[in-house]
Amino acid sequence: MGGRRERTRSTVSESSNEPRHRRVVLKVGTNLLTGGGERLDRAIMRSIAAQAAEAHRAGCEIILVTSGAIAAGRDRLATLASAGEDEAIRLPHHLTRRQVLAAIGQGPLLSLWDELLAAPAV
Repeated sequence: MGGRRERTRSTVSESSNEPRHRRVVLKVGTNLLTGGGERLDRAIMRSIAAQAAEAHRAGCEIILVTSGAIAAGRDRLATLASAGEDEAIRLPHHLTRRQVLAAIGQGPLLSLWDELLAAPAV
């Protein structure tokens, strides 16, 4: 009574076909998402999404923690520049370029993950 309760963890035996861990936190850094380059590598992201989906089908809860907003911002600005929308690329003086790229890229990055994770092959 009033004593400290011990936390217990149940583990599935290794002979079982069930996954040993039910929750997997997948931290994906910018360097991985870009393949070491400046822009997002969609083939790499597609592969990560497929692996996450496979683990999910095996019964794991997948929590995706992703970097890459700056790289996604670079992609978005490149798209705007190629469309002739140079006016949209002017940066406010009080913000660093990295802050602006991250702000621009956050939405498109999440949309891309949504698209890749919802793909029928995944």
